[in-house]
Amino acid sequence: MPAAHPAGEQSAVAPVAGETVAADTFAGRVHLEWEPAAPVTTMGQLAFFIDYLKQGGLFDGWARVARCI
Repeated sequence: MPAAHPAGEQSAVAPVAGETVAADTFAGRVHLEWEPAAPVTTMGQLAFFIDYLKQGGLFDGWARVARCI
């Protein structure tokens, strides 16, 4: 059976409770902390998505498409 992930890829990384992760947003840098016991969060992964859009210079294009929907 073929492997799902080719050799050399990083294995899954589990978040550690109490550890913070930084994300750059348009409002500045925010520090996020995982809550492992919470089934859902208010903003979910939104801060990481915003960081992705900002770092890639993709926000303006995404906002134009989002307004058209």
